[in-house]
Amino acid sequence: MRRACVGLRLYGKQFLDSFYQSSAEAGMHPFLMWGTLLGCVREGRLLPNDHDIDVGILADDYANRDRLIAAMRKRGYRLAFEKDYKLRFQHPASELRMDVDVLYRWNGRMITSETTDDGRIIATHFPLDAFHDLKEVVFLDVRVLIPEPPEPVLAWIYGDWRTPVGRYRSGRDLCNRLQLVPGEPRPCIPSSPHRTARVLPAGREQPQVVSP
Repeated sequence: MRRACVGLRLYGKQFLDSFYQSSAEAGMHPFLMWGTLLGCVREGRLLPNDHDIDVGILADDYANRDRLIAAMRKRGYRLAFEKDYKLRFQHPASELRMDVDVLYRWNGRMITSETTDDGRIIATHFPLDAFHDLKEVVFLDVRVLIPEPPEPVLAWIYGDWRTPVGRYRSGRDLCNRLQLVPGEPRPCIPSSPHRTARVLPAGREQPQVVSP
């Protein structure tokens, strides 16, 4: 874990830039999520104790995943794994990884989910309109997308997201955990792209930094 934190400091900006270049080539619109979104909005930087980069994509963008994977491999990145509803890329020179979570509609809300090796389904949920609008901002000198507004998404994940927590564990402390029953039907990932999010006009402003 410590080496991954070092990798984030050394290669985080490069990884993020490569991913957004690859996403543009693939016709995708990823947005920052989880700790990466928190670092962007609250501190204007990657969180010092974080160990990976987190982004999300809407289910309709997932239809372009083969183009994304090819573009990332062209830049030297390895696909660590591909599952329904999740991708993971590995940096070629470190243990730094990037998790790409697919968000999709399920029972009147937007959720992410992942099936573990022992068959459990780990899921999180958000309001249906949480990712309807995406805004372009400059983060680490890279033009990225974030949910607009980002504050409700962060509150849904962390509760009091403005106050730093010394030892945060995502598997235990997430506020929006959702329990799905193994075998419970989930929607099929679309095979062709269809935009469901609106990307707001670009601006060169940095995201507002909220004092800890």
